Amino acid sequence: MALGFAAAILCLAATVLVTTRLEAARDEQARLVQHTTETLLALEALEAAHRTAALSVDAHVEGGATWERELTQGALDRIEPLLQRAGRLVSDEEEQAARFRELAPQVRRQAERVRASLEAMAQGDQPGAHAVLHQMGLASMAPIDELFRALVDSEATLLERRHRAWRRASVTGAAVFALATAVLLGLILLAARRVGTEIRAREKLSAERADTLALQQQLMAIVSHDLRGPLAAMKSTAALLARSPSIDDGHREDALRVVSNARRMERLIRDLLDFSRIRAGHALPIHPGEADLVELCRSAVSDLGRDAEGRVTVEGRGPVTGSWDRDRLEQVVSNLVSNALKYGPALRPIRIVVDGTGGDVLVSVHDDGGGLPPEQLEAVFEPFRRAVAGDAQETGSVGLGLYIVRRIVEAHGGEVTVASAPGAGTTFTVRLARRTAPAAAPAAAGG
Repeated sequence: MALGFAAAILCLAATVLVTTRLEAARDEQARLVQHTTETLLALEALEAAHRTAALSVDAHVEGGATWERELTQGALDRIEPLLQRAGRLVSDEEEQAARFRELAPQVRRQAERVRASLEAMAQGDQPGAHAVLHQMGLASMAPIDELFRALVDSEATLLERRHRAWRRASVTGAAVFALATAVLLGLILLAARRVGTEIRAREKLSAERADTLALQQQLMAIVSHDLRGPLAAMKSTAALLARSPSIDDGHREDALRVVSNARRMERLIRDLLDFSRIRAGHALPIHPGEADLVELCRSAVSDLGRDAEGRVTVEGRGPVTGSWDRDRLEQVVSNLVSNALKYGPALRPIRIVVDGTGGDVLVSVHDDGGGLPPEQLEAVFEPFRRAVAGDAQETGSVGLGLYIVRRIVEAHGGEVTVASAPGAGTTFTVRLARRTAPAAAPAAAGG
């Protein structure tokens, strides 16, 4: 018995050592898959911003609509941060880095041409704007498109290769672990049943972890590579159709409905990606920069399209600027307003107040709904929970919006609360310090 127990201890020690090393190798491969997935996301976001700027400025020069100018300016503002982020992400691959060094100056030149065209239009010089746009013809766009495709295709190939390496590491780990477990179980039967129970539990936990990580990585790869690109193309095409003078009002309404639904799908995809990242134990990426919360809120409402048109007002009090991640806080405001639109009474106004009169800045989103029961106030921040007030309508929401809101606010070092009562409506309040640390603390997995 003593010899069997000693052999079991030695076998257990060897099993732990080998499996720990194999798990470390597998986790490193998983990290590489995560990095490549984020690189794909960054490249596709950069391409979408570049295309949006080029298409919307052309429409602005032709039609002169203010919202088209704002759409162009918003896309231009995103290009430089996206260039810097994509440059950092591709820097570990020499061939990709070389392609990106060739791409970045061309994208910046095109962005400068778009800015020059906007300035010409702002000064009433439409012929000058046309002359600038003439320089952005197919001949200048084709090399950029070719470089984008080469970068994205190479990253997709790299992602598949790294995913295969991760699978091989997982299979090898599982095989070695299974073999060691079989030997160990034989010795454990001679020593003690308790050791056998512990090993079986460890085997089950390891298998569950491998399955969870595989599902998470597969989901992120599918969503980022197979859905975002076609969705962006669909939205851009529908927006161009809606602006075309050659279609009737009925078809224009259909095109605008496609744009609105595409925006809703983009928000849902981003929430799913963030939820997957949080569940995997990763921090939500936060990139602070100077931002005006009132302007940020108006931009978020504008992106919601016709659903929010005429119903949402934004009011600012005191100084409302600070250092925050603009894109992430736009996601917060968009999710809060979308929640109010879904669950508040139809056609009732929604009020956003940005209060910077104190040390921190408060952003409150209020709707005049029937209120939530007290027992549901905290539950609304849980994933896949949809608390519905008495006058709310059934929706197709998956219930991740408020969960993501809380995680983003916490990553900024702030907090979000909700107050609701019958007859008084519901108010979500976000409290933010004026400065966010450059590197946010990791968000907790689970919840």
